[in-house]
Amino acid sequence: MSEKFYSFNNMPKKAVKKVLFVSHKANMSGAPLLLLDIVREFKKQSAVPFQVLMMEDGNLANEFRLLGETLIWQKNSQHISVVEQSLLKKLKYRVNTITRGAEILFRLRGTSLIFFNTISNGHILKKLLFLKAKHICYVHELEAAIHMTTNKESLQAVLQNTNLFIACSQAVKNNLSERHAVPEKNIRVLPAPLATVYRNKKDYTAFVQVFKDGNAIPAGAIVVGVVGGDEWRKGYDLFLPLISLYTNLYPASNVFFVWKGCNHRSFNSFFNLYDVEKFSQPNCLLLPHGNDSIDTMASFDIHLLISREDPYPLVVLEAASFGIPTVSFCGAGGSTEFIETDAGISVPYGNLLSMVAALQMLITKTEVRNRMGKCAQEKLQVKHARKIAMPAFVSTIEQFNSPEKSIHEISGGHLPVLSNLM
Repeated sequence: MSEKFYSFNNMPKKAVKKVLFVSHKANMSGAPLLLLDIVREFKKQSAVPFQVLMMEDGNLANEFRLLGETLIWQKNSQHISVVEQSLLKKLKYRVNTITRGAEILFRLRGTSLIFFNTISNGHILKKLLFLKAKHICYVHELEAAIHMTTNKESLQAVLQNTNLFIACSQAVKNNLSERHAVPEKNIRVLPAPLATVYRNKKDYTAFVQVFKDGNAIPAGAIVVGVVGGDEWRKGYDLFLPLISLYTNLYPASNVFFVWKGCNHRSFNSFFNLYDVEKFSQPNCLLLPHGNDSIDTMASFDIHLLISREDPYPLVVLEAASFGIPTVSFCGAGGSTEFIETDAGISVPYGNLLSMVAALQMLITKTEVRNRMGKCAQEKLQVKHARKIAMPAFVSTIEQFNSPEKSIHEISGGHLPVLSNLM
């Protein structure tokens, strides 16, 4: 490693007060996209210097680099291929990982506040404790996601070292306080700030026509659509039974069901497609995830959220931007906090019969569907417009990074321990 990272002479006598934004991923999913918007607005509104640390490389990394210094902990190009797995290659990879980790940790000296974009950050939080910074954790997860993405030791590190939790919904706040004993005074519920709160379907007419023609969607069909990964939390295994139930009850109905976001390369893809073939549903379309998800949503008449757990789904808000109402389960997260009784319909958890009935009501009663869609669009503009929701994030970050609060000054003896680099 170059000498500048080890030399005490190169260390500043006083740390520069700055903010570090940490993202677990750099893909096109909801949480990294929201963080990108927060960092972009923070740069506009605040004079406080900042850095970004991405735990994994991804498509959004370049977007973050346009805003400021962005460090990548795990670069995709440095994974070892099967062919290269010799002892020498493994050793070289390990040395490079430690070297890069050391360089990153030293570049972060002077950080006074760390903004983590997930509760599943215990592994990196422990590496950054030597900075003696304050911690804000923006939580997008409910219990199943917490269980799936972290372990007891890492979770305890987050719970014990976080000064403030920002919850994306009341459901998330309740989960933190009731299941993990986080004091309510240490949790703030902040509405997600969105750059786009209004979309006109007419602007997508050409795409929608090509989309419907190319996928043999019948003329005049009501399109019921899902956008999300084909996984257990999103309720993918409930989708085909729901369609089958609906078709059996209303065989004459001109309805087409779309799921956008399937991973046809995954291990489960064979079994998913096997079910599609066995169910023999001609009014069903499974599409892979892609950059055309918003365009595809423009073809929906009703947005279906069949998730078992979703803290405060961005897709509900994106559907609302088009004036599309949502049908979802109660008790499955924060969607009902937005839907309430006027922007869609919420049915008892797991009750597919009630969900089919709700869909049929919106399918057959155009006036109700349009009214709820309009209400969703108006509510989105009032609650989630960037100019309304974003100042709360910026002010919260600046408040916890305020000058009167002490920050750690790096001295000659405060080096990150070697285990932090692994």
